[in-house]
Amino acid sequence: MTTLEGIEFASAYPDLLGKRVLITGIDNAQGVDIARAFAEQRTRLILHVNEMTPEMEVLGEIVSQGALDVRLFDGPIGPTDDAVKLARQTVQAFGGVDIVINLATVPAPKGGAAARESDVEEAVSETLSAACLMTKIATNRMRLTMTEGHVLTIVRLPKKPTSAHRVVGALARSALANLTRNEAREWAPHGIQINAIAPAAVSTMAPFGALTGEPDMASLALHLSSGEGRDLTGLMFECYGE
Repeated sequence: MTTLEGIEFASAYPDLLGKRVLITGIDNAQGVDIARAFAEQRTRLILHVNEMTPEMEVLGEIVSQGALDVRLFDGPIGPTDDAVKLARQTVQAFGGVDIVINLATVPAPKGGAAARESDVEEAVSETLSAACLMTKIATNRMRLTMTEGHVLTIVRLPKKPTSAHRVVGALARSALANLTRNEAREWAPHGIQINAIAPAAVSTMAPFGALTGEPDMASLALHLSSGEGRDLTGLMFECYGE
């Protein structure tokens, strides 16, 4: 697991100007700071929101003040067809994609603390399936268009997580770490970075240099997606805050 120690954030990343950025899984609890951070860098944004609420419409208006272009799409990313449709909409809007940020929240397994092993496994799959699918589609698109891009998957616990949430989160973190390493190794020859952020293994006081909330995640996402972070891939960062 990796912290921010040794990483120096910049106030601006000029090389992100005009980059095509897809952020999936945004809702009232996650993604707002990240979307605003990329908008401030004058990128072109595709924002996928889980549900088109008044708050999400306001978010679109806010980021449009900084971003060069903004498109909003809503609805779940469930079956493969949904992910393919979203990828197609991104390509139609901007001709391709340079950066993908996948957001996912850990669900509680059926049965809560008394969940069976199969229920826990199902919850882990639910946590990662959409992000894995979007990663696969995005990396293939980047390869076909010879784009040296970046994919970052962020898994978070809900506010006030239960012990059952933490069990699923721990298993999802382990699975995501393995997937991230393997995907990074596969796509490195094509200049594509793969990284991830997941809940910390233990809910203790955050060590020096640790991520402690979405503003930190947004800063890290900018750094990794810019030229400053081109050599960073296959990494799993832990977050100690909501």
